[in-house]
Amino acid sequence: MPDLKALLSEIVSTFVEMAPYLMLGLTFAGILHILFKRSFVARHLGGGSIIDSLKAAVLGVPLPLCSCGVVPTAMSLRKSKASDGATVSFLISTPQTGIDSIIATYGILGPLIAVFRPLAAFVMGVTGGIITTALGGRTVRREPTESEPPETCGVCDASGGHAHTWGEKITAMIKYAYGEFLDDISVQLVVGIVISGLISWLLPPDFFVRYLDNELLAMLLMIVGGIPLYV
Repeated sequence: MPDLKALLSEIVSTFVEMAPYLMLGLTFAGILHILFKRSFVARHLGGGSIIDSLKAAVLGVPLPLCSCGVVPTAMSLRKSKASDGATVSFLISTPQTGIDSIIATYGILGPLIAVFRPLAAFVMGVTGGIITTALGGRTVRREPTESEPPETCGVCDASGGHAHTWGEKITAMIKYAYGEFLDDISVQLVVGIVISGLISWLLPPDFFVRYLDNELLAMLLMIVGGIPLYV
């Protein structure tokens, strides 16, 4: 069954291409889990105000994450009680640029474009967050109620003030990122990779150009086919 073999090959190829970026995203998710308690995320990113979208975009713009790596990081923020608006703002602004990309852009294209790129990513992220909130996106309580159990540490299950060594923090980060959190999103990841591989198999890169004479129509259809593959 050559067609099935080709499909499986595309799925495996998609997974191999995405794997390094997903690992980077999972690592950032683990770092955020250790650094920021859920109450902190809810207080700064949980509401439906423009400020929450602004903060999420400010957090996202310098991070060196691509469209693959940003997904687990954004899902971790949402799990930590970030609002839908703030999550979308982070999702849009983060993959467009990063501190590494800004430095490279400055060296190759000059200061004007180096400033414009993160600014454009910031504006687009905030705009997306505002629209999401306006359309009824989820918000969360900024402060816990008295009935809620005390919040535990991101490294251990204890509450209250205490300290941990760097070794304990790194171990907890790895366990959360590649254990608990990866288990939470594994089904969505597998489904997304399979769908992406299926699209690549059904629509090879030159499909529209090969079968359509109208270049403009071919370009538009390639955008329609390419957006879900990229995202």
